[in-house]
Formats: sequence, structure tokens, C-alpha cells
Amino acid sequence: MLHKEHFFCTTLFKSFRKSAFYFSLIISFLNPPGYLTAQADTQSTPVIVLGTRIQKEMVATPITVIEFKNIENSPAVTLPDILASKSNVQVQDLFGGTGGARATIDLRGYGAPAKSNTLILLNGRRLNDIDLAAVDFANIPRESINRIEVIPGNSGAVLYGDGAIGGVINILTKEPNLKAANYTTKLAIGSDVYSEENFSISKNSGSYYLNTYGSYIHGDGYRDNNNLVQKNLVTELKHERELGSTFIRVNLDSQRLGLPGARLVTSTSSLLETNRRGAATPLDYAFQNGVSISLGGNQQIGEGVDLVLDGGVRRKDQDASYDVDTTWDSSVNTVLDTWSVTPRVQILHRVFGFELDSFTGIDFYFSDYDSDRRQEPGDAPKHRYDAEQYSYAIYGQTNINWSEKLLSVFGLRMQRVDLSIGDIFDSGAPGASGNAKNTLRDIQYHYAANIGLEWEIENPYTFYVRTGRSFRFPTIDERIDTQDSYSFHLSTQTMKEAELGIKFRTRQTEIQTGLFLAKTKNEIRFNPKLSGGFGTNSNFEPIRRYGWDNSFQTKLRKNLSLVNKLTLMKAKFAQGDFDGKDVPLVSDITASASLSWKINKNFKLDTNLNYVGERWLENDEDNTFPKTPDYLLLGMRLTGQFSKFLWSFTANNLLDQNYFNYGVASTTTAGRYNAYPQPGRTFMARAGVTF
Repeated sequence: MLHKEHFFCTTLFKSFRKSAFYFSLIISFLNPPGYLTAQADTQSTPVIVLGTRIQKEMVATPITVIEFKNIENSPAVTLPDILASKSNVQVQDLFGGTGGARATIDLRGYGAPAKSNTLILLNGRRLNDIDLAAVDFANIPRESINRIEVIPGNSGAVLYGDGAIGGVINILTKEPNLKAANYTTKLAIGSDVYSEENFSISKNSGSYYLNTYGSYIHGDGYRDNNNLVQKNLVTELKHERELGSTFIRVNLDSQRLGLPGARLVTSTSSLLETNRRGAATPLDYAFQNGVSISLGGNQQIGEGVDLVLDGGVRRKDQDASYDVDTTWDSSVNTVLDTWSVTPRVQILHRVFGFELDSFTGIDFYFSDYDSDRRQEPGDAPKHRYDAEQYSYAIYGQTNINWSEKLLSVFGLRMQRVDLSIGDIFDSGAPGASGNAKNTLRDIQYHYAANIGLEWEIENPYTFYVRTGRSFRFPTIDERIDTQDSYSFHLSTQTMKEAELGIKFRTRQTEIQTGLFLAKTKNEIRFNPKLSGGFGTNSNFEPIRRYGWDNSFQTKLRKNLSLVNKLTLMKAKFAQGDFDGKDVPLVSDITASASLSWKINKNFKLDTNLNYVGERWLENDEDNTFPKTPDYLLLGMRLTGQFSKFLWSFTANNLLDQNYFNYGVASTTTAGRYNAYPQPGRTFMARAGVTF
């Protein structure tokens, strides 16, 4: 075992030797040594990361913060595309990118199950549910966002728990306006009959502040039966008082999305070439309605002691109809309710002369899942799945300032999950076959840990090293589709990770570069070789991931700034049937460059360039099918503002690349696969007014 680990680590560092050399040349070209040295004389204040739980920058962790101005001016239209252009994430999209509906974000290379391995938060509260559905970014009005924090790796597992495997993305909305009231309305039109209307209202009366955001999106989409109708409404009322505040926030969303299916490619034909925009499933659709209410507050209860108490309830109602053929038509109706209470306290104190910043809290979540599976809408259900899950956790994490240049972090989380799930099977229902699964009662205990050290070697260079453990429990939908037709059983996935790197930060320039190495056990994935070649969900033998993350941003001139991202990564099966093979749907290389030029006080030009390398198709664990082609996307946005009026013109995929970022290999026929094409060159115009 020691020999294998030594060989593995040696291979890791050898594989990055040449890449590190090339990257250093790029940095040197963009900023000559004299420039960097001159700027290093003045150390800037470190980036402060604010959130419901994180009040300052996390120690020994590489973080990307995307501010509102970067979101507002980005050529990217959807939140997944913004994340892909501003941070080291990969995107999987089945539905043409309209509004970002149902797109999946992947941090640290998990491929198909990325939706369950990247934890998405809204104001520090979990959006991931106990089902398999991805968090839908189209449900979050872009205008309501103040900043996005991207935390790769499992350093967030202690604070947030289950699912923080590949990383955490925390979306923070704007605080109610504490100044004068304002009203904003914006309109947009674009390619593929796209239209969008947004409004926002900020008002205050004494110590009460109100924010309201609304959006309506309609688009035919790039493909046939790809239309989207999306409605969102967000309202937050906040009351400021001495040494504290209280709030209530309400989110409403409604979505109707056409599901066009895939484009079939075989050894002799390709619908990608002959009918790229067509639909394989012209009658399929999905409805989703959601409502969430969260309320809480914070209070300073002593010097250096802040108490936060909040809770919430969220309902998600999903209906989908799949018209494959006359035998396997199916209708799925699912209602999921989630209740939560998450009190916590932050304490700033001194012990033996050392400064400590401690968080400790309790998380309680209750989820109620009901899903009916029918042959046709209106038929009696074949299966009625009913599940309840209780989750209890206690956690604590402390940052210790040993000196002005040396900091450490220690964190531990203990979590208990109590799941009950049953299946009512009606053998007389239309299309019914098989049997009911046995009722399962499953109680599990797991822990997450985070230990790190950050050392300022010499201003402005900081070295960090960290290790951690994280876990994720199986989702209900993964349990429903297991190899044993009588059982819901799946084991909990665990992961250990280590990373180290260097940060360079001055007033004008910030560079982060780091290596990571991770190993998962019992990773929950779809195994195409099980169930007679049709495949089911199962726990895999260990899988290793290692990579090199790089981030570089600088002000080239007073009115010109540049941001570069580069990630080199490998995800490989370490044992079992696929030993030594690459994990599907994970690109070995992703890179981006963003250039922002403030032409004058009225005009601004932003440009994004994104590159994504090849990746194996889903179900191609043997790595025998053709890879998805690599692609390069160029986007530009020109923004103007005159007094209270603002406008912008955006062009995306200017090179008109015919690309797709998601495809599925056949489990029975060599060379046969399904691809999900993405839009070609598109345009969008926006205009708005604030008064």
C-alpha cells in the first residue's frame, strides 16, 4: 500500500511539472516581475467572505468570490454560465441553457452525480434536497444576488454537513436598502424568441426595510420542445434594532420546461449533424412549483458573542411526463416538504493570550417525500413511494490566531440521519410489473472534520495546507433505483481530502495556486454493468481525484482588469471493474479568461473566453466510446448608463461552436450514444431604468 501511495503522489507532481512551468510563463508575461514587486509594497486588506455562517475568510481554503458588479456585467446570461466563467467549475446541461434551468454544477470532478456532491446554499441555507433533482438556478432571480462564494473541496463540510464533498457554492442575496427607496425595472429580448422582465423594489420606514424582486422569463429555446416559462418572486422584510435584527423572507417560483430529449449518434448516422435542433421527445415536459419561507434573526448577547437563530420551510411540487413509446409512457408526481431549524453562535475570545474565532451550532432538518409513478397522467399509480428523513447535527469550528502570520482551523461535525422509506405497489395499475420494495428503516451516524494551517511566509506570500473528511447520504431517488429490486439499501459515501497551496495578494493582484488529492469510498454512482447491462445505482470501489487549481486576477490599468482561471484534474477509478479508467463527464482541463474595460464613465466592455476539454460520455466507464469534443466559447457584453437609464448588448458563443457538454453512451450497442446540443451564436439586448 505504501508503494502504491508513493507512486500515486510521484505521478501527481510529475504530471504538473510542465504545466506549472507554462503557467508561470503566462503570469510573467501578463505581469513582469518589476510590476508585481512594486505592487507588493502595499498589502491590501484580505478579501472578507460574508455569509450567514461565515463572517470572514475561511482559513487554509482557496475561495472565489463573485461580486454583484461582476455578475451584472458578465456576458454570461445564466448563473451556471457565470460560475463557469468566473470559477473552476464544470457544467452539464441537457436543456439548451435557457435560463439555466436544470443545469448541473460540478466542483472537483464528480461527473453525473455532481448534483449530489456539490452543496448549493442560499444565504447560508441548504437548497439541496433529499431527492436527486439538481438545484434549479433559474429559480433565483439574478437581480437579487449580491455575491457568490465558491469554496472548492470539503472544507465546508463541518459548517454545512451532508453533500459538501466536491465543494460549496453560497449565493448571498442583497440586503434591504438602508438608504433611500428605489425602484428598478429591466426588459430583455434575445435569440430563440427569448424575453425577460425584471423588477425590484426597495423601501424603508423607520427601522423596517423591504426588498422585493420579481422576474418572468419566456423562451422557445434552442431546440424543438425546449420552451421555458419561469416566474420568480422574492420578498424580504427586515427589522433593524439595537445590537441585532430580525427578518422574514418568502420565495415563490413556477416553471414549465419542455424536454426535447437527445440527438442520437450511431456508427452510420448522426442527428447532431442532420437535425441538431430537433426533439426526440416532442411531448415530454416538466412542471415545478416551489414556495419557501425562512425567518430568523441575530442578536449580540455579550461582548464578542453573536447568536443567530433561524428556521424555514420549503415545498417543492414536481410533475413530469415522459412519452417514450406506447409501452413505457410514464408520469411522475413528487411533493417534497423540508423543515429546518439552525441555531448557532459565534464567539470572539482569547485563550492563553491567543485570539479565537469560534462557531458552534445545531442543525435540524425534517423532510417528507411523496412520489407517485404512473403509466399515464390520470392512471392509478404503479408505485407510491413515501419517505421521511430526520437529520440532527452538532458542529463547531475554531480559527486560532497563533501570531500575526500563523493561523489554524479546527472543526468537527457529528450528524445522525434517521430514514424511513416504503413502497406501495399496485399490481393492477396500468403498466405495473415487478414488485414492491421492502420498507426500510435506516439510522446512520457520520462525522466531518476540517484541519488546516495558514502561514504568511513573507508579505505578500501565504502558504496553506489542509485536510478534511466529508460524507453524503444516499438520496431517495438513488435508493429507489438499486440493483436489488426488493431493497432500498445503499451505503453512505465518505471522502478524505488533502490540499496545499500558496496565495499571493497585493492591492492590485491576487493569485491562488494549489494542489489537491481526494479519495472517496462507497461513492454512489450509476453502474451500467449491473442489472443485466441496463444499469442501476450502487456503491463503487475507491475513486481518486487529484488536480491543480489556479486563479489569477489583476488590474492591468486603472480602467482595465483581468481574471484568469486554470484547472488541471484527473478523476480515476482506483479498484474494481473499472480500475485505472477515467470517471466519465469530467474534463481534464478547464480554463477561462475575463477582461473588463471601463471605456469611460458611461460605457463598459466585458469579454469572457472559456475553454473546456474533452470528457468521456456518461455510462462509458470502460472509456471505449468517443469523447465529447472540447470547445472554446467567446462572449462579449457592452454596457451603457446615462443618468437613471441603463442598457446592454450581449453576444455569446461568438465563434458559433457546435458543442455539447453532456452525452450518454449506450449500455448495449457499441458506438451508439445520445448527445444534448447547446445553442450556437446568440444575442441579447437589455434596457432598464431606476427611479
